[in-house]
Amino acid sequence: MAKTPKMTVVIDKTQHDIEVQIDVSPEAMGHHATLCLQRHVRVKDRRRVDQTQDVFQHDFRIEHRTTTCTIPARSFSVFLLMARKLTIAFLLITK
Repeated sequence: MAKTPKMTVVIDKTQHDIEVQIDVSPEAMGHHATLCLQRHVRVKDRRRVDQTQDVFQHDFRIEHRTTTCTIPARSFSVFLLMARKLTIAFLLITK
């Protein structure tokens, strides 16, 4: 079984994009993978407008021990919501 990949996130301050460096174990070589960025929104009030949405997805084949993927800054867009107890989180997931 392949080990969990290690991800390093670097912010490009000129382009405002995010670069994700994914380091994998040798057992993962040759397999297909997906990098997914999810936006989780949780509102703790009576309206309960919680939401989870995939905002970026990149499918690729693992050909090297280290792979770099660029996530455009527009993937991190959020929306206007008036609430007192609001949490917005972005999660990187590999599949």
